[in-house]
Amino acid sequence: MNRYRNEFGNQRLGISSVRRLAGCKVALLLAMMFGVIVQSGNATLTVLGDSGYKTTGQVLATVSAPSSLHEMDHHSMYVWQLTGLPKTPLASVPDASWATLTFTGIYNWDTNPNRLYLWLFDKAKYSGTTLGTVATGVTSLGSGVTTFIDDPSQSVPDTLITDDFNISSDLGYNKLASKSSGIDLVPTGNNRTDGYGADGLWFAGPGHAVTYTYVFTPSQVTQLNAYLADGTIAFGLDSDCHYFDTNITFRMGTGTLSTVPEGSSLLPLLAIISGAGVVKLVARRRAEPAV
Repeated sequence: MNRYRNEFGNQRLGISSVRRLAGCKVALLLAMMFGVIVQSGNATLTVLGDSGYKTTGQVLATVSAPSSLHEMDHHSMYVWQLTGLPKTPLASVPDASWATLTFTGIYNWDTNPNRLYLWLFDKAKYSGTTLGTVATGVTSLGSGVTTFIDDPSQSVPDTLITDDFNISSDLGYNKLASKSSGIDLVPTGNNRTDGYGADGLWFAGPGHAVTYTYVFTPSQVTQLNAYLADGTIAFGLDSDCHYFDTNITFRMGTGTLSTVPEGSSLLPLLAIISGAGVVKLVARRRAEPAV
């Protein structure tokens, strides 16, 4: 079999070895970009889409929010109910050992202070499966989403920033889900010093869309497993500014999570793949008999 010299040293690699090398690097890049599964030896690596995380465990569920949550108004609060999830714990379905909620391409409509309050509930008060008014002030947007106008002033810009899921004096308290059956996922959030406390998530304005993944704490995963006894959970989102996003994705699974390289760090990998492809082509040509 024809062999050639590795440009990084004197080791000579067979053509089949180069092909395997190039194939592995392409598979890894595809995994990072598109959330596919690749096999490496005896371990299966699953890259969780654009979440920025990967796992060697089993992915138990991946659910994307409906398009009605791609725009969330400051004057409203929302609950997204998910049904038909694996009912844990069962002998056939292990407990989730990690869970994430990824906001893709999210940004605020302006540069004013803002908060996105995020809760996990056992279930919503209303199923959100039909369209229209389902209770006084409560509107169903379909696909499990219900909404309530928690600030009817309709002022623009709106400077009212409070967690209506948490504060009993607020208009939206217990309207979409009961606080007693839920937990505040981000009591310390990713706060910027702006006088509105540490609770909730903060996002930059136009031109600064980001992909943000919230990773559940171990205690929150324990509570998630308890809620999943009937295969139903719900997320509460109180948007105290006007947010836009391209997707919201819930994932849960077993094993452990670890981060994957950010987009900028994929450039060297692309260069390696390109180089491996060139070497592969040269090796193939050398292997071909002369005409």
